[in-house]
Amino acid sequence: GGAPSEEAAGRRGDEEHRGQAEGALEDPDRRQGAVPEDRHHRGQRVGVEGVEEEGPLAEEVPRRDAGRPSKVDAASRTKVDDTRELLDNVQYAPTRGRYKVYLIDEVHMLSGHSFNALLKTLEEPPPHVKFLLATTDPQKLPVTVLSRCLQFNLKRLQPAQIEAQLAKILGAEGITFAAASLALLARSADGSLRDSLSLLDQAIAFGGGRVGEADVREMLGSIDHSVITDLLDALTALDAAALLRVVDSAAERSIDFDMLLQDLLLALHRISLAQAVPDVLGDEHAQLLPLARALTPEDVQLFYQIGLLGRRDLPYAPDPRSGLEMTLLRMLAFRPVSAPAAEGGV
Repeated sequence: GGAPSEEAAGRRGDEEHRGQAEGALEDPDRRQGAVPEDRHHRGQRVGVEGVEEEGPLAEEVPRRDAGRPSKVDAASRTKVDDTRELLDNVQYAPTRGRYKVYLIDEVHMLSGHSFNALLKTLEEPPPHVKFLLATTDPQKLPVTVLSRCLQFNLKRLQPAQIEAQLAKILGAEGITFAAASLALLARSADGSLRDSLSLLDQAIAFGGGRVGEADVREMLGSIDHSVITDLLDALTALDAAALLRVVDSAAERSIDFDMLLQDLLLALHRISLAQAVPDVLGDEHAQLLPLARALTPEDVQLFYQIGLLGRRDLPYAPDPRSGLEMTLLRMLAFRPVSAPAAEGGV
């Protein structure tokens, strides 16, 4: 009779052991050293309930609530489930600070269902929540969302501002640079400081630790000032043969003809400014002052208008070179009509 009792006791011991194990799985607080499967949600729950735990989860929440916004990349989290997951945590007050700040980057990438899920919270947000919606294409945002937001349009930086910041960075890093190279980088950045920094990194690598004008021009595919000056000299002298020689030289150097027209238009713009306000040009454009004196304001305006239309029509030309040549020859074929002659003709 003793043997069955020992077997029964053994079975009861096994069942009690299994019951303890199952109870530990059902109650996370009874687990020792166990890591929750969803670390993200467990970390948020810890922050909301104010439960102090040891380990990385306890450190994660204070950092998130300590004034730094929680960034959400809408370009990679476009589904409505992602938005609902975000909104489920909005209702909880922050453990530190007065507000929870959510920065949704590239918000125009959200799906229509995601916007619908977000709309109700935007209409009546909790008092402790602030949303920052960042986008590069506000036209794609639904009107219902735009009408509930206070909009701030960030302006493009001026090239001079970008140049100053790049010079400050290079000075702090002890990297030698040419001022003209920074002007090229600032213009190519098109008002974006972030793009200018990316171009600056490329220029430093391309120049082997320094930023020189020739290296930056080669990296960007920019055109040397001498080519533009030669074109303007030929236009001033009304020399068609010289114009075609400059175009032939540009073709041998594989210069982009659309960029050539663009740089020519920029030079004409600076010449017109110099004619109106002589002190407006800096030292880097001093070579344009003789051209500003040699050309009449009417010639400059006519050249600019013809060049602008020629650049617009360049894709329709049989080939880019013929389109450029016809644009330059058109500048020579048409001359401004003086005011007295115009009155007599009428």
